[in-house]
Amino acid sequence: MKLRINKHSFKKWCFFYCIFYTLTRAFLGSVLGSIPYIVYLGAMGICIVSYFTTYSRQKQKLTKTPYYMLYAIYMIYIFFNMIILQNSSKYALYEYLFYMLMFFAVCSIFNNFKIEHILYFYEMVGMVVSIEAIWEFITGNLPFRMSEEAQAIRRACGLVGTPLTLGMVLACLTLIAFYLGKIRSPKHYLISLLNFIALLMTQSRGPLMGFVIAFLVLNYFDSYRKTGKYVNSMLLLMIKCLGIGCILLIILYVFGKDNAFITTILKRTQTISEWSGADNSNMLRQKYWKIGLSYFEKYPIFGYGVSTSGTHSITHINVESGVIKKLMETGIIGFSLYYVMFIGNVIASLRKCIRRKGEYYPLAIAVIIAIFIENIVLQIIESAATFLLFILFFTCLFMEGNGTMSENKEKL
Repeated sequence: MKLRINKHSFKKWCFFYCIFYTLTRAFLGSVLGSIPYIVYLGAMGICIVSYFTTYSRQKQKLTKTPYYMLYAIYMIYIFFNMIILQNSSKYALYEYLFYMLMFFAVCSIFNNFKIEHILYFYEMVGMVVSIEAIWEFITGNLPFRMSEEAQAIRRACGLVGTPLTLGMVLACLTLIAFYLGKIRSPKHYLISLLNFIALLMTQSRGPLMGFVIAFLVLNYFDSYRKTGKYVNSMLLLMIKCLGIGCILLIILYVFGKDNAFITTILKRTQTISEWSGADNSNMLRQKYWKIGLSYFEKYPIFGYGVSTSGTHSITHINVESGVIKKLMETGIIGFSLYYVMFIGNVIASLRKCIRRKGEYYPLAIAVIIAIFIENIVLQIIESAATFLLFILFFTCLFMEGNGTMSENKEKL
């Protein structure tokens, strides 16, 4: 008797493991050491390779379009940057090349499975992540925290290990559940509320700000998707914002006066605009930005070298901003290739999705914007959890615009 394994199902569960790992990496690492990370690399590698081994059956083909041409040039540029520049780190094989290859892994997944499969799995794991984060905040117990620095205020770090990464992940999970509530079932709103409460427990300003802007973007494009009218969609969005604003003011007036938690959130939100010296974290962030820009001034064309800054760099250079990181490490050439490739394709794909009346483009553009906003201030895309969400919805927008998303009805 032969044991037969469905190749598509195996690939799907490999990808599910990657999602599970990125959302719980600190927990898995504390229990099993480096084994979960090695399995994650293997599982993602299988998904990447599957695109090329089944290329004849892939709906999303490699074509002579500006995106693929820029993609190829950028990958070649990063490879030679890593080899030629003496400051470059071999970690770029993972942080730059492997990350970029995840695009093909997602293409392969979307070729065989509907995006709902992925989003429902994110919801399931996300509920566990949210509940654990709320527990951390209430008890003050941070068993999986990755940083040794003392916290000035209580912040949940969750199963991913850091409050900022957790905040960004929860912001995206809140958007996912909220949109599923709009297009599938209202029960998803409860999951969205749970995720949002957990987001507040991280006390992370950037992810919260990114979420608010992305939430507005999501509602605008969802309204436009249904009505096809720009003006009506904008007016409806303004009415919704006014209503939500009134509700928040009532909540703050009734519960916020003597509530330390709400007061802390308000104070931290207000510091977003304090860049003149009143907020120490903002001042420190500006210091790191200046360091990154100083390296760019010295090495403007090709950069200082890939993966020479960030948590895994051997130089111990910290520039905080993901935008400045790209500028400092890859120079004006790599920076231009990267952002022209991504931003240009996002705009082009969004236009195609609008013409096609795609179902998921409001969510995709919202998640991309939420992550991009935070990446301006903090190099959040350096995190595997955040980048997987980014590349997932970037590819979703790309394939939905091209009409190459799977219509497979297979259940989980």
